[in-house]
Amino acid sequence: MGFKERFPRWITLVLATAQLLLTAAIAGLEFGSFYHDVAHGTIWAGFWSCLIFIPTFLMMFFITCCCRGRCCATYLLIFNILSGLLAGVIIYFDAYFQDNICKCYLGDNLCCALRDIKSFNSAYGDIAKNCTPIYLNGVQTSVDQCYKSPPTDKYIFLKAQLGCAVGMIVACALYVIAYFYGCYPPKLPDNMEMNLTTIRTRAPVNDTDVTVQISELIIQLDNDLWRRQVDSIRGSVPAMATRQFRVPANYVDLRERTFGHILFNKTAIVIDEIMDVEYAACTIRHIDVIDSTQELGLILRLFISSRLAVSAECFIDEDPHDFEICLYMPPHIQLEELLRIRQSIYNNAYKCLK
Repeated sequence: MGFKERFPRWITLVLATAQLLLTAAIAGLEFGSFYHDVAHGTIWAGFWSCLIFIPTFLMMFFITCCCRGRCCATYLLIFNILSGLLAGVIIYFDAYFQDNICKCYLGDNLCCALRDIKSFNSAYGDIAKNCTPIYLNGVQTSVDQCYKSPPTDKYIFLKAQLGCAVGMIVACALYVIAYFYGCYPPKLPDNMEMNLTTIRTRAPVNDTDVTVQISELIIQLDNDLWRRQVDSIRGSVPAMATRQFRVPANYVDLRERTFGHILFNKTAIVIDEIMDVEYAACTIRHIDVIDSTQELGLILRLFISSRLAVSAECFIDEDPHDFEICLYMPPHIQLEELLRIRQSIYNNAYKCLK
């Protein structure tokens, strides 16, 4: 299973929507705090942090619909880390300002003169009068009147913004987790083989290697999984091979059925009425195990050659093959069982060549 399959669209869509709402909330709460007091109990973090928040959720939406590769996801990882750090900065200042509501970073004169937005229209003359510079210890300064009437209305905005910033950190952290899961899938236990989406394994070349032997196994495919199986065979087997492998032409009728079967025995793989792969009539070059999705289950991909003039050394990665077929497995077929099926196919095919 590749990066795109382990990093589905719905994850980035949900996280992008959450980040959009949280960004709007953080900016709106910052404006509410700004409205009640322009300079005190704020450093306007909700505004300048949006310079990172907005590109982050926009790119999250973009990666949902368009760029699905690891390169774009890595670029977005950097933005999510920056967004998480900025959210941490907002949390720090919101917590700090709740205990220091009159804290101002603009200097005594401006801190004294700047109050809420309404004061600019109604009582700014009185504010300016109260902020007339005076001399304290020989230094000209203005006495900030905030401590006489602190802007307590800001508390609710600071608390709400702190909560939204926590939510932003959670959203960014979930993206980081999803990214690393997509890049580095969980390892299987040591006694099981790794995912073989691109790795091809050699078949045994002597009887001492034969450890698995399935005499007969029937697997049922239902509904959509059966239709996918029919479509896969129809799109992968070349016309010149359909007679040799007894592939029918009535795909439409077969596709309308609600179920079908795959039979594994000592001499062949029989895909219901669609196709017979007889080991004595072809060569199984190699087999991949593909980890698809939870809905589809695992897939066996067989690389088949119709040429029989080969030795026991035929099972190597570089061998040519005529075509490939995929065998879809129901979700209840686990990897360990499928690996035994694959090994049995190798063993049976090798025995038929001897």
